[in-house]
Amino acid sequence: MEGDAEGQLYDLVRAGEVIGQTCITDGDDDEPTITPALVEREFRRLAWPESVLTVQPRGGRVLVNFPTNVFTTNTAPSRREVTLLGRRVTIEAQPATYRWRFGDGTVRATSSPGSPYPGLDVTHEYRDLGPARARVDTEYAGRYRVAGGPWIQIVGTAIITGPAVDLTVIEARPKLTGRYAPGA
Repeated sequence: MEGDAEGQLYDLVRAGEVIGQTCITDGDDDEPTITPALVEREFRRLAWPESVLTVQPRGGRVLVNFPTNVFTTNTAPSRREVTLLGRRVTIEAQPATYRWRFGDGTVRATSSPGSPYPGLDVTHEYRDLGPARARVDTEYAGRYRVAGGPWIQIVGTAIITGPAVDLTVIEARPKLTGRYAPGA
């Protein structure tokens, strides 16, 4: 509590779990204060979209020692309306960082969601043959506003794990086919 004001400290509980605290003083005629820490906890608790990994070439087979292109289409901000301390709060999450986990121990972080061929914005070259489970995890930055007021940045981030894609790293061997016709 600030200064010498006396009041009551209340636990904020949702579904039996303490999600924060607030203090209401005896002279407090205003509504309880929605704190940044309370909103940040709610931001991390909410379900944000998973980024689905698209791999090119398609079909689950990629070549060893050759760039494999990856991207996700999860680029738009998402919003959720929640009620905190009896007030309407809008929380928005925007993908900020993509963590590409290629399934061979390599992890790469980018601000780019990658792009379809021929963009080749995010690629990876596998060095060993065999299976790999790749995925992209998304780190969301957030902001919120109370009852339609001004937007306020959320200090922390929320990380959402993307679904895994099973790949097989194979080797391609050139094979000539057809007949050779001199002068053709």
